[in-house]
Amino acid sequence: MPTARYGLAATVTSNDKLYVVGGDNGESLTTIEEYDWIADTWTIRTPMPTARAWQAAAGTPNGKLYVIG
Repeated sequence: MPTARYGLAATVTSNDKLYVVGGDNGESLTTIEEYDWIADTWTIRTPMPTARAWQAAAGTPNGKLYVIG
């Protein structure tokens, strides 16, 4: 994972990618990182508008990612 952190949320969406969202590394983060386990690569995605730590995340069948908390 490119960003070291704790208090993150992780979920998988219908595109078979793992998303690691937010978290804390001394301050709350806006970071969203996508892991493609087939290619074994990480991609930094567009950050969230609000920093979050200790939140929940859910991927939906239509490929959307929801972050709550």
